[in-house]
Amino acid sequence: LRTGPIEVRVVDAEGQPVAGERVEIEMIKSAFQFGSAISAEVWRRQDDVGQRYREEALRLFNTASTENGLKIHRWYDLQHRQETMAMLADLDEAGLTIHGHVLVWPSWRKTRVPLDRIRAEAEAGDVESLRWITNEFIRDVTIDTAEYIDSWDVMNEPWNNNDFMQLVGESEMAEWFRLA
Repeated sequence: LRTGPIEVRVVDAEGQPVAGERVEIEMIKSAFQFGSAISAEVWRRQDDVGQRYREEALRLFNTASTENGLKIHRWYDLQHRQETMAMLADLDEAGLTIHGHVLVWPSWRKTRVPLDRIRAEAEAGDVESLRWITNEFIRDVTIDTAEYIDSWDVMNEPWNNNDFMQLVGESEMAEWFRLA
C-alpha cells in the first residue's frame, strides 16, 4: 500500500558497478505507526495462547494501546493494574510506541465505577466530588505510567457520552487536557 521507487547501486570495493548480483531488501523499521489495542489479560497468560499473542503482536505492530487496562474501572482493580503495568513494561522494552486510552470517558454508564453518592451530589448541584475524582484519576494514572506512555486519549466519545460536562460545564474539558 505504501511503496515508493528505490534505486540500489551495487559496487565493489573500488566503487565499480557489479552486474548480476541478487539484492534483497528487508524493512527494519516503518516510518508509519501500525498498532492495535492489546489485552493485558491475554498478554500475561503463561500458556501457548499468551505466547502466540505476544509473538504476533510484536511481529505485526510497532505501536500499541491497552485495551481496557488504563480505564478507571480497571485501573483501580489492583490485579488488573499490575497486569497492565507489566504489559506496558514489556511493550516498552520491545520498543513499541504506547498510546494510553482513556483518561476520561465522561458518562456514568461508561465510567463503570460505582459513583452513586458522587452522582447524587453532582445532580443536586455539588460537583466538587465529581471534579475531584476525575482529576485525581488523571493524575494517578498519568504519573504511574509516565515512563511508558507516549501519548494519551484524554477524552473518549464526548459527543454522546457527556454526562460529566453537563454537570461540571464544558470548560472542565480544558482542565482535563491541562492535567494530562
